[in-house]
Amino acid sequence: MLLVMELESLKEITECYQDFECIERCSSMVCAVNDRGLADFVECHDEESRKTCVYGFPFGSIYLCNCPMAIYLCNKNRVKQNG
Repeated sequence: MLLVMELESLKEITECYQDFECIERCSSMVCAVNDRGLADFVECHDEESRKTCVYGFPFGSIYLCNCPMAIYLCNKNRVKQNG
Protein backbone atom coordinates (compact mmCIF):
# COMPACT_ATOMS: atom_id res chain seq x y z
CA MET A 1 0.00 0.00 0.00
CA LEU A 2 2.85 2.39 0.83
CA LEU A 3 4.44 1.78 -2.57
CA VAL A 4 1.19 2.66 -4.33
CA MET A 5 0.99 5.93 -2.38
CA GLU A 6 4.62 6.73 -3.23
CA LEU A 7 3.98 6.04 -6.91
CA GLU A 8 0.89 8.24 -6.91
CA SER A 9 2.90 11.06 -5.33
CA LEU A 10 5.69 10.59 -7.86
CA LYS A 11 3.18 10.65 -10.70
CA GLU A 12 2.07 14.12 -9.61
CA ILE A 13 5.57 15.59 -10.01
CA THR A 14 6.84 13.50 -12.95
CA GLU A 15 6.08 13.90 -16.62
CA CYS A 16 5.50 10.64 -18.44
CA TYR A 17 5.36 10.44 -22.21
CA GLN A 18 3.34 7.23 -21.96
CA ASP A 19 0.81 8.45 -19.37
CA PHE A 20 2.13 5.98 -16.75
CA GLU A 21 0.95 2.95 -18.74
CA CYS A 22 3.39 0.65 -16.93
CA ILE A 23 2.03 1.65 -13.53
CA GLU A 24 -1.54 1.10 -14.66
CA ARG A 25 -0.67 -2.36 -16.04
CA CYS A 26 0.97 -3.50 -12.83
CA SER A 27 0.85 -1.23 -9.80
CA SER A 28 3.51 -3.12 -7.84
CA MET A 29 6.27 -2.98 -10.45
CA VAL A 30 7.31 -1.07 -13.49
CA CYS A 31 9.34 -2.90 -16.14
CA ALA A 32 11.91 -5.52 -15.20
CA VAL A 33 15.12 -3.51 -14.74
CA ASN A 34 18.58 -3.84 -13.20
CA ASP A 35 20.76 -1.18 -11.69
CA ARG A 36 23.95 -0.85 -13.75
CA GLY A 37 25.55 1.78 -11.52
CA LEU A 38 24.56 4.62 -13.83
CA ALA A 39 22.89 7.59 -12.15
CA ASP A 40 20.20 8.27 -14.74
CA PHE A 41 19.71 4.90 -16.42
CA VAL A 42 18.74 1.32 -15.62
CA GLU A 43 19.03 -1.77 -17.78
CA CYS A 44 15.67 -2.88 -19.20
CA HIS A 45 14.80 -6.59 -19.44
CA ASP A 46 11.18 -6.16 -20.54
CA GLU A 47 11.10 -7.35 -24.15
CA GLU A 48 7.46 -6.33 -24.60
CA SER A 49 7.93 -2.78 -23.33
CA ARG A 50 10.90 -2.22 -25.60
CA LYS A 51 8.56 -2.24 -28.59
CA THR A 52 6.71 0.91 -27.54
CA CYS A 53 8.62 2.58 -24.71
CA VAL A 54 10.08 5.99 -25.55
CA TYR A 55 12.47 5.85 -22.58
CA GLY A 56 14.52 2.86 -23.72
CA PHE A 57 17.33 2.53 -26.24
CA PRO A 58 19.95 -0.05 -27.21
CA PHE A 59 23.43 0.56 -25.84
CA GLY A 60 25.99 -1.97 -26.95
CA SER A 61 24.73 -5.41 -25.98
CA ILE A 62 22.21 -4.12 -23.41
CA TYR A 63 19.06 -2.00 -23.48
CA LEU A 64 19.05 1.09 -21.25
CA CYS A 65 16.08 2.99 -19.90
CA ASN A 66 15.75 6.47 -18.41
CA CYS A 67 12.14 6.20 -17.23
CA PRO A 68 11.87 8.17 -13.98
CA MET A 69 9.52 5.58 -12.42
CA ALA A 70 11.75 2.63 -13.28
CA ILE A 71 14.82 4.43 -11.94
CA TYR A 72 13.01 5.41 -8.74
CA LEU A 73 11.78 1.88 -8.07
CA CYS A 74 15.14 0.33 -8.90
CA ASN A 75 16.95 2.75 -6.57
CA LYS A 76 14.38 2.20 -3.82
CA ASN A 77 14.78 -1.56 -4.13
CA ARG A 78 18.58 -1.28 -4.09
CA VAL A 79 18.52 0.81 -0.92
CA LYS A 80 16.14 -1.68 0.69
CA GLN A 81 18.41 -4.62 -0.23
CA ASN A 82 21.55 -2.84 1.02
CA GLY A 83 19.94 -1.35 4.14
